[in-house]
Amino acid sequence: MGRNNWSGDIRNHELSWEINKKIFDMAATKFKPSISFHPGVTLSEKLKELDINVKEFALLTSLSLDTIQGIIDGDISVTSDIAIVFEQITHIPAHFWLNKQHNYDASKGRNRKEVAASSFPPIRWRPSLLLDK
Repeated sequence: MGRNNWSGDIRNHELSWEINKKIFDMAATKFKPSISFHPGVTLSEKLKELDINVKEFALLTSLSLDTIQGIIDGDISVTSDIAIVFEQITHIPAHFWLNKQHNYDASKGRNRKEVAASSFPPIRWRPSLLLDK
C-alpha cells in the first residue's frame, strides 16, 4: 500500500481556504456607496420639477398628507403599493422607487452593522480550526 500524505492534504486544504478567503474579501470590498438617500428626497425634487406641492400630490395619489410628508421626511418607507401610485403620477417606474427604498434600507442596515461590529474585536481567519485533527 502507498503511503498517505496527510500533511500534503492538509496544506492543500489550507491553501484552498486561503484562496476562498481572498475571494470573499474581494467580494466584501466591492463598491458600496457610503451614503444613500431615502426616496423621499427624489420625490421632493420631482414635486418641485412638476411644480406640485405636497398637498396637491397627496390629493392626486389619494394618499394622506401625513403619508406623503412622512415619505419626504424619510420617516415612512415606499411600499410596492405606494410605488405604483407614484409611477402613475410621476411617470417614474415603480421599480425605481422600490430600488431607491431597498438601497436606502441596505445602507442603513450596513451602517448599523458596522457600528455594532466596531465594538467587537476582529475575527481572525483560522482555517486550521475547521480541520479534524
